[in-house]
Amino acid sequence: MSILAIAVVKLFKLITFLIIIRCLLTWFPGGTDNKIYDILTTLTYPIEEPVRSVLYKYMNGPIDISPLVTVFLLQIIERILLKILM
Repeated sequence: MSILAIAVVKLFKLITFLIIIRCLLTWFPGGTDNKIYDILTTLTYPIEEPVRSVLYKYMNGPIDISPLVTVFLLQIIERILLKILM
């Protein structure tokens, strides 16, 4: 595997990890009132916002599934990029 392919895999795993950690922090009292959450939101919000805006046109419920859909789309994009790089 090339260095570029390894970098792509690591980057997508990092982004996925950050999204999951941010989601987990929302489950705890006070989890959204700290610097770590603010940093994670700053890093992941630009990635999730396009998905969130499309989902809110069709789904207007109390549960935000945009992180789940974003992670799913990131995995698809990662696989496509890896096939191109191989």
